[in-house]
Amino acid sequence: GAPTFDDSNSIGQTSSLLGRIGGTTHLFDGKLETSAFVGQLQDDRRYLEPLAAADPNQTSSDSRYHSYRTDAQWNNTLHLDDIASVPGLSNSAMTFGYEYIGDTAKVRVNENFGGFPFGQNASASMTTNAVYAGLQTTVLQRLALTGQLRHDWVQGDTPTTWRLGAVYDLKEIATHLK
Repeated sequence: GAPTFDDSNSIGQTSSLLGRIGGTTHLFDGKLETSAFVGQLQDDRRYLEPLAAADPNQTSSDSRYHSYRTDAQWNNTLHLDDIASVPGLSNSAMTFGYEYIGDTAKVRVNENFGGFPFGQNASASMTTNAVYAGLQTTVLQRLALTGQLRHDWVQGDTPTTWRLGAVYDLKEIATHLK
């Protein structure tokens, strides 16, 4: 605002808490590696500017933001080389799994400028569910091939995404072509 007033009493605070728990196991003599975990991230932010008697703009603020993100995953790797050997192929595996993400945010704005208060509260949440599958293999110990497919469910939208990759190993000159 005008005139400019710099308040040295302004405070900004941010705190985050992250927790995750899970485990991995090997089944069928190591042919299937499966893991599951759940984690949560919590963010809290506060901006506080108390009213300063010398401020000609009569500015004050007490705004807060609070959010949670919960992530749960079930991931699997099926080692195909352990099931069937195919000449010329190595490091072959199939990956598949599921992911859930839940987001929640709450915002509270309480400000005053020039004697005019402004307040606003907002809450929002969203969930995402997804499944995926992929294949990878190495051909003649030189060409690594990967392919992945993922399908999401996000608030009425259901995108399917994919990717393909290849890396050729030129050992003779210590180079990888991607």
